[in-house]
Amino acid sequence: MKRIEEYINSIYQGFDAEEQEVKELKDEMRTHLLQAVKELKEEGYTEEQAQDIAIDRFGDPKSLVKQLGELYRIRRIQRIFSKVLLKFALSLGILGILGMTSFFAWNNVFSHHFVRSLNNEILQAAEVHADKIKHNNVPEELKQKIIEVENGHISIQAVGIEITSAADQTSGPYSFAYPASSLNNEGYMRSDHRPFIYTMYYVAGGAIKNTDIQVHLQFMQWRFSEEYFMIGVNLFFGYWVLFTAWGIMNVYYNRDRYKLGWVLLIACFNVFGYWLYLKIRPTNI
Repeated sequence: MKRIEEYINSIYQGFDAEEQEVKELKDEMRTHLLQAVKELKEEGYTEEQAQDIAIDRFGDPKSLVKQLGELYRIRRIQRIFSKVLLKFALSLGILGILGMTSFFAWNNVFSHHFVRSLNNEILQAAEVHADKIKHNNVPEELKQKIIEVENGHISIQAVGIEITSAADQTSGPYSFAYPASSLNNEGYMRSDHRPFIYTMYYVAGGAIKNTDIQVHLQFMQWRFSEEYFMIGVNLFFGYWVLFTAWGIMNVYYNRDRYKLGWVLLIACFNVFGYWLYLKIRPTNI
């Protein structure tokens, strides 16, 4: 097939395009020419005759170069758009996964551990100043610790404390709450709902060792709302749609057979479907 190679090289000699793109265009032309030669030989032509006829059918080299230049320009635009689309899709996917995982991780795991840790800090401070604690009376040192906890942790919106005896488990008004603005007219913490977050009560506390003092603590802590979770879902859905579109573009770009099958595979299984496509039908993307 020396004649075919010489013809292809003559057309692409000095062709202004990237090396990889030129290689792909050459491969595509070579495939068409060799297929034409094969069909002509089956019709009874000799090898040399088949090559001559196949080359003649391709037309004037100058016209071909012009057409190929236009094809390269279109393909270059396609490649740039494809890369931008893939990067945007992956960005949406990463943000979506982060949004959904942070929702479950914070609301169901870390927020609980966090409040338990702060609860232990306040109880330890209460044990240090146990001699100053009386029923429904919070010493200044313990108040300062509660203020420090609330001011030092952005997820904690308010902290309330009630001091009772171990035998008295009835719940009454707070002995102290910070900030005071978090209380409603009845003296209880008011809940808050903002875009993407809401506040939730967390009841904690404990008994002070070697005393008859029971410390009741209530934390008002923000959690991610369902709206926040749905943002993550929508971002991930956007990734799914755009990645599917990107995969389908590449299937059609490579002129694969069984296009509908590949499209359905990628649409249903997304990145796993595209991975199967690459494995089953290796291609240059």
